[in-house]
Amino acid sequence: MMGAAVALVAVYFTNKGNLDRLKVQHSLDHEATKRQIKREKLEDLYLLVREWSKAADGFFSDVGAAMEGKKQLKDASKKLVEQYKDDKSNKIDLARIEMIVHVYLPQVRESFNALEDSRDELGRLLNVFEERVKSGNKEGIDLFPEFMQNLKRFENLSKQVLNSISKTARDLDG
Repeated sequence: MMGAAVALVAVYFTNKGNLDRLKVQHSLDHEATKRQIKREKLEDLYLLVREWSKAADGFFSDVGAAMEGKKQLKDASKKLVEQYKDDKSNKIDLARIEMIVHVYLPQVRESFNALEDSRDELGRLLNVFEERVKSGNKEGIDLFPEFMQNLKRFENLSKQVLNSISKTARDLDG
């Protein structure tokens, strides 16, 4: 009888120890899985932001050339459309970029929002220029300095966002 009681107590403590070890292992596995998912999101985001900023920079550089009178505005738009028309793997998915930033990376949000604001300012200047072109005035040289200043800001913010994503990925492992 005493042997059975000792055996039961031994089984209880053995099971409790195993359960505690499994809980710790599960917690460690869960954290590793979360880090892996976040790392994959960071890698996706880095590539998406790089592609988006590269395409926007190229397009806005062509717009700047059009403002200087070196290119036609319609050629800049046509080039951008042609570049992404048939290449399904090379689509700019701004909604996905925004989702990853807002859901997974609050530490990147501020610099990403500044990048979007910069893009919006470039878009505003583009709209002013487009209205002029539609009305027959192809001049945009007066917009050019402000446009190029904002384009430089856009390029710098793109680098800042990419650096922030890279730093966050490196910091995942401590």
